[in-house]
Amino acid sequence: MTDPDAVPDTFTIKLLPGDGRHGLQVDATNPVCTVIKDILPKGAIDNWNQNKPDHKVKKLDRIVEVNGIKGPAIDIAKALRIRHWSLNNVTPCQSHSVNSI
Repeated sequence: MTDPDAVPDTFTIKLLPGDGRHGLQVDATNPVCTVIKDILPKGAIDNWNQNKPDHKVKKLDRIVEVNGIKGPAIDIAKALRIRHWSLNNVTPCQSHSVNSI
């Protein structure tokens, strides 16, 4: 039997200041999760996707943790403003507004 609370396809991305801006547009209006609305070209995540084809970050993926910060989506979005971070990324969650960081 599968655990309904298990988090599928979770992976961690670690970026350093030299990696540049993350290049994500996120939706932080959903209280449950922060949703990736777009991945901008030439950002650190776009570069990650080119170098890690087996663990690509995709539109509508959700971010569940940044630098140890979990919880409300707005807190995760604020943590993304830091120049270096460790991001736990998961498969899609439903939400529709865009907040660009």
